[in-house]
Amino acid sequence: CLVLFTTPGDERLAVTPISLAANQDEMMADLAEYFCQPRENIQNLSEGTICGAVFDDGLWYRVKVSSINMKTRSALIYFIDFGNDYEVSIDGLKKLPDRLLEVPPMAFHIVFVGGKKNFQINDSIDISPIKPTPCGSWLVRTPEDPEPPEEVEILAEELPAEIVQETPAQEDSSTEAQGYPLSKLKFMPVTVMHVEEPGTFWVITQDGMLALLELNQSLAESARSKVKVTPEIGQMYNCLFSGIWCRALLTGVNPHTVFFIDYGNAMEVTPSELLPLPLKLKSLCPLAIRIKLAEGTSSKYFSTEEMGKLSVRALEKVQNVVIVLVEGESYIQSVLDHELSQAAEPPKPKRPNHVVAMLTPKSDAFVAITKAFGEDYFCGSLQISNGPEQFQSVDMISKTLKTKKANPNYV
Repeated sequence: CLVLFTTPGDERLAVTPISLAANQDEMMADLAEYFCQPRENIQNLSEGTICGAVFDDGLWYRVKVSSINMKTRSALIYFIDFGNDYEVSIDGLKKLPDRLLEVPPMAFHIVFVGGKKNFQINDSIDISPIKPTPCGSWLVRTPEDPEPPEEVEILAEELPAEIVQETPAQEDSSTEAQGYPLSKLKFMPVTVMHVEEPGTFWVITQDGMLALLELNQSLAESARSKVKVTPEIGQMYNCLFSGIWCRALLTGVNPHTVFFIDYGNAMEVTPSELLPLPLKLKSLCPLAIRIKLAEGTSSKYFSTEEMGKLSVRALEKVQNVVIVLVEGESYIQSVLDHELSQAAEPPKPKRPNHVVAMLTPKSDAFVAITKAFGEDYFCGSLQISNGPEQFQSVDMISKTLKTKKANPNYV
């Protein structure tokens, strides 16, 4: 999780799952675009109302009304995506459209079983849930904290799903896919979605297939809006392929090329074919898994076609492919060991909360990664540390970039 907000003297921290960090940026962009025009005030304001409010930084946020003081015409509000409180005039609270109200809150309060810890805003922390507290926070532990007492019931299933996904994975989770991974311990049936080459396939598990059917339905409903977008490399869009709406990652322009993250195939498109993707669908993990049949697998399996069925068990993930064994096949361990030893060491993947230096010296400008799409594409925020100001104008950023040399290690 990523620490969003801390309060001196308060043991609670506001955090968000790292997988949602990019969604916060997108939500801020959606709010800024929506409030470019005057919007109506909230009618019949009451405690618990979710609406839009502007903060001291001049930006709009989603907030929940905690209490109202009609004498002073003010309200105490809670920022549901960042975890802090603030007092504002009720006249400054504006109505939000349904599409922004539908997105679940992205901030959650936690307290540590070992007591207060000195984490700072933007720190990345590993936590495991223990149980909810009466005040609405979650009692959690870090890897350094003692194990909870045996009589404490573990209630991870009640914690927001994104945080549960980021708790330490079991040993069986071998493919680094948060959604529907292949198992190292047992054979699993998979469906071939795309044939990259003989023996190398993009597949989806049975659970993944069920999720895909629901996803396709949600994408079809979203496509009715027909809102035009300005395509940007590394962003995901809703795109029609063979009559089905799919999640597409834009990997190139001129020509525009997209990669369908739930199928494994790519194609060229026109910008007009790309539609915006709802935030709640962007945060779902890719469903397609790239596999390679291990050496020693019978040749008949190498010619498996699309929609063909296989029963496989993960041997090891090497770079961006999972080497698998096929059920019923016999393998020689020395051959498998040789195959793994010949595989190149994978490059260190770019993960959320990592930093990529853009300029020399590195302290001048860098990209703070907020979401990674595999090992080759990521999105993040450009940050400049050229002056004491918390926010800098576009002109100042442009001037800084023009006067510095590019970091030769930045790719």
